[in-house]
Amino acid sequence: MSQSTRIEFTHPTAAAVAIAGTFNDWRPYATQMVPVGDGRWLKELALLPGTYEYRLVVDGAWIPDPRADATAPNPFGNSIPF
Repeated sequence: MSQSTRIEFTHPTAAAVAIAGTFNDWRPYATQMVPVGDGRWLKELALLPGTYEYRLVVDGAWIPDPRADATAPNPFGNSIPF
């Protein structure tokens, strides 16, 4: 059974934010975040229990989530495990 995971991100000037990770084969534009105002972006993911890694794609640039407590190295740079 899948569980809901929420990713939140704040960037005051971003025009587009997506999430690329192990849950979507690292496709940089497959999982778009939703702008909710004041530079805040949200995405609810329905995932099966397990460990996943992700990076944010902000206006085409891959970045780690600045709010993350831990990172894991991989071919896409340091990703965030959750």
